[in-house]
Amino acid sequence: HQGKIGVKFNVGTDDIAIEESNAIINDGKYHVVRFTRSGGNATLQVDSWPVIERYPA
Repeated sequence: HQGKIGVKFNVGTDDIAIEESNAIINDGKYHVVRFTRSGGNATLQVDSWPVIERYPA
């Protein structure tokens, strides 16, 4: 992922992926990563970057 964070999870029939493509996290600093999931819906946030939301198609 070249210094970026992503999550992949299975909802029974499909794998769902969510990635923060703007925040670089391999810079030697501590980061706060928040991941929530409810069924197939998911959110991912790194530090104070905007929350990324993912909903199944």
